[in-house]
This record gives sequence, C-alpha cells and structure tokens, in this order.
Amino acid sequence: IKMKILQDAKERGGLNLPNLRLYHDANCLAWIRDWLHLKNRKLLQLEGFNNRGGWHKYLWFDGHKTHREFKHHYIRRMLLNTWMKYKRFMDTKIPLWIVPLEAITGVTKSKGEDGLQYKDLLWKENMEYILKRREEIIYNYDWWPYRQIQEKYSKDKRKFGFIDKLSEMEIISWDEEEKQVSKLYKLLLKWYTEEE
Repeated sequence: IKMKILQDAKERGGLNLPNLRLYHDANCLAWIRDWLHLKNRKLLQLEGFNNRGGWHKYLWFDGHKTHREFKHHYIRRMLLNTWMKYKRFMDTKIPLWIVPLEAITGVTKSKGEDGLQYKDLLWKENMEYILKRREEIIYNYDWWPYRQIQEKYSKDKRKFGFIDKLSEMEIISWDEEEKQVSKLYKLLLKWYTEEE
C-alpha cells in the first residue's frame, strides 16, 4: 500500500494518517498570511527590516531573485520556499489584491494612500482591466507615485494579465475564521494525493 493512499482523507478512501511535511507547509502558509494582508505592521517591519521592496514584490514578483539577502534569513527563506512550492497551484495571472506601490517602494502601509490594491486602481471594460486616471482614484496621487503605478501596471498587464477570482488557497488565506491551518492542510493533502 502506498503511503499517499494511507495519508489520504477517509472520504477519498484513505486512512487519514497525518503527513507531517504537509502540516509544516500549512503552518508556513498560515504565517505568510500576514505578508499577504499587510495589516500587522509591527510584525512586517520586524520581519522585513532589511527588505529592499515590499512583501508583495517577494511573494508575487520574484523579488528574492534580485535581492539575495532576503533568503539569508532562515525563517524567511523557509516560508518563501514553501510559498513558491504551492504558488504554482494558483493562477499565473496577477490577483487584484496585490498592492503595486507597496511592491515597488517597499513602504508597507495599511489601506490608505499607498495601500491601494489593484482592485481599487483598475476598472473592467470588455473583459480587460484598465488603469483609472489619476483624478478618478480615491486618493489623488501626486504625479510620481501615479507614474510608478502606471509603469508597474503596463508591465504586469503585458507579462501576466489580471484575474479577479481567488484560488482555493487565497480564499482560505483571506478567511478570518479559526482552523485555518487545518483547512490549509486539507487543501494541500488534496493537491498532494490528486495523482493517486
């Protein structure tokens, strides 16, 4: 009997034996949740004291390739490697929860002038996302931050595209309920045993 079958959920014919590697990965992804939300600013400043870009730059735009120091920290390296391992199960397009100015400048602010997500900066026309004019944005940017956002938007649109629906992992990460680790574990187990 294969180990994957023993570790699979009872609903799918397994014996529900724990997979400690997947529990470890689920805990890492639960920790990364703070990097996605950008809410706990004290923690983000403590963990990212020497970051050269924002957290979304490292998570989504492979900022760790240009800033090699990021991976010198043991915990950040482990968390980022876990994220990269499961990022392939999500869509390759850019989600609308990304904060482009934070990814460029590295300044982590809550939702405010620099904390606007792509969903606040774009509008949809004929199944295509278009950047709003500077005057249409809630917080009227100066010309320089708006120019940075324009440049980032054009690169992202050309290279990746945008998607407004969330993947299963993103839905769990944005969920405020308890038992987030167990939900992530069940999702990872489903992905792990899907070939069997």
